Amino acid sequence: MTFYKHLVLITFLALGILLVGCSSKNSEFFILNPTTFANIQQHSTCRQTIMVERVKIPGYIDKPEIVTRINPNQLIQAEFHRWGEPLSGNISDVIAENLSQQLAQDRILTYPRLTTSPINYYLTLKVNQFDVDSAGLSILKVTWTLYNQHRKLIMTRNPSYCFYARDPNNYTDITHAMNNNLAALSSDLALHLRRLGCSR
Repeated sequence: MTFYKHLVLITFLALGILLVGCSSKNSEFFILNPTTFANIQQHSTCRQTIMVERVKIPGYIDKPEIVTRINPNQLIQAEFHRWGEPLSGNISDVIAENLSQQLAQDRILTYPRLTTSPINYYLTLKVNQFDVDSAGLSILKVTWTLYNQHRKLIMTRNPSYCFYARDPNNYTDITHAMNNNLAALSSDLALHLRRLGCSR
């Protein structure tokens, strides 16, 4: 009887170790990064201070896990592939850095405001969709609005951008495709801001 008790105990211990080993997979963490833009044209116009306010994102991607879209009505959260920081702030920082490069100036600010200098333009962005489907297609749909220093509306746009991940099952490729979407958005924003005299 004692032998069988020991055998059962050893069996449970072995199963417990096996289950712990199976569930101890390390998570991988990702962030979106600014793009290095080539052949940026220099413009001799006045410098302005631009505030990129915190980007609003939909609740379904406002999570630590990276979300992929299986079909129009079904999403999957990647248990072991996560954002290294809150996605909203990461997007704001990337857009601000991209604009700083494209407008060749360092007066692109992000919320919270850490300057007493007057703000010439306020840029608000609301992300309506930002995910990758099972084929690796990354879609960004956004509404952005530009206000002057008195918070009066200058313009608003609702663009969409699409880029494919080279490997739809590789999260490095997935986040690279998402980076491409932000780079395209930043280029459009820079074009409009440049027309208002927001570059050097």
